[in-house]
Amino acid sequence: MGQPGYRDLNGRDWQTRLSPNVVADRSRTYGVIGLLTSVVVIGAGFGIAAIETGYRARALARQSGRGNPNNAVVGIALGVAAIVVGLAVGFAVACLLVWFITELTTDPCWPVKQHTGCY
Repeated sequence: MGQPGYRDLNGRDWQTRLSPNVVADRSRTYGVIGLLTSVVVIGAGFGIAAIETGYRARALARQSGRGNPNNAVVGIALGVAAIVVGLAVGFAVACLLVWFITELTTDPCWPVKQHTGCY
């Protein structure tokens, strides 16, 4: 019935264990997706998923004695980078928004600049 896993009372597999390499590959994939989408700030969620699955892959590799934990480390690093880039982009957008609002509201001619000739 495929990979070893857990069996319920009827003898059916209800959960299969993934190999550490599969989990590490998922971590790396989540990290790449997170890094690519971090410019729209949703990459932080993928970064968190990459870190979590990376640590899980390292633990599975350590427990089973097989598998390559280096892919998991790459996924963790990409996840951290995605979170940092996402936070930096969010902070930059917030600063730009604050600057834009303060520039508009401190201009004495702002609401009627075109109609009054106030330049």
